[in-house]
Amino acid sequence: MCDIAIELMKKGASHREVASSLMISRSTYYRWRRDKDDFHDAIEMGYIYSCAWWERQGRINLRNKNFNYRLWFINMRNRFGWSSRGKDYQRQMGVRRRVNVVTGISRAPDD
Repeated sequence: MCDIAIELMKKGASHREVASSLMISRSTYYRWRRDKDDFHDAIEMGYIYSCAWWERQGRINLRNKNFNYRLWFINMRNRFGWSSRGKDYQRQMGVRRRVNVVTGISRAPDD
């Protein structure tokens, strides 16, 4: 069971895909994740594998004109929290930036 989850997530699978492949309900999936240490650890590691797989897709397709970057970015933002990560990092570092919506140029407020 844990091996199946890890192998699926190494290929970018989501939590729903894993639950579907294991033929368990969403509630069972999350209950197992909460109650079974080995399953919890497998899913935590699988999450890292899944994120890495998706990041790799963006990296290896940098020059592919047919690659849909918008869809890829939306997926990364929704599945892996990319949109909030940048804001949190900037807040932690004390950086404030303003972006001109016409030119797209980013600058610190004191520039």
